[in-house]
Amino acid sequence: MNEPRTVNPSRPNGPGTSQTWRTTDLMVVVVVALVFGAIYVAWAGPYEWVAAFGGTPTQEAANGLWFVAGLLGPYLVRRPGAALASETLAALAEMLVGAPWGPGLVIYGLLQSIGAEAVFALFGYRRWTLVTMVIAGVAAGLVSLPYSWWDYGYLKLDVPVLATMLVTRTVGVAVAGVIAKYLGDALVLTGALKDTAIGRAKVEDV
Repeated sequence: MNEPRTVNPSRPNGPGTSQTWRTTDLMVVVVVALVFGAIYVAWAGPYEWVAAFGGTPTQEAANGLWFVAGLLGPYLVRRPGAALASETLAALAEMLVGAPWGPGLVIYGLLQSIGAEAVFALFGYRRWTLVTMVIAGVAAGLVSLPYSWWDYGYLKLDVPVLATMLVTRTVGVAVAGVIAKYLGDALVLTGALKDTAIGRAKVEDV
């Protein structure tokens, strides 16, 4: 007797899998952006408290949450440009809802998505393992780092402080990749994503 069959959402997409955007993909990305735009606004208060309590190194770790949309969106729809769209739209939604940082958020959203998009493109939008998601998160954090540190004036800090901030930032964005991976896996089990790429992931015998 065969064991129960289960979805393996981390399985590589087949070589013939289409990368053409569909209406469902657009809807999923928009929903992810809107939900995380609201989450990002809600995170502003706790983030300031964390920053005040632990200083800039802790603040860099707490930044990780702001990268989740740009990782979750592409993990669900697996289409070129999904990271760019998800994170940039989430930043736009965050701004429109009333986040305290203004229009500059859209710049951050775009920069925070470029590194992740590059990693997914490198793997041909076919590899969606935990390792891939962590690498994408770290890449997103590193690519956006120069502008962020310049904007906040951190480049004037001592090298040991910057080194500590680099480590904590890397940890934070790596955790963002883990969150996106397992959140996506949990969502696919609900059946709500059956018409997306992750929902159509090949069913295997366990």
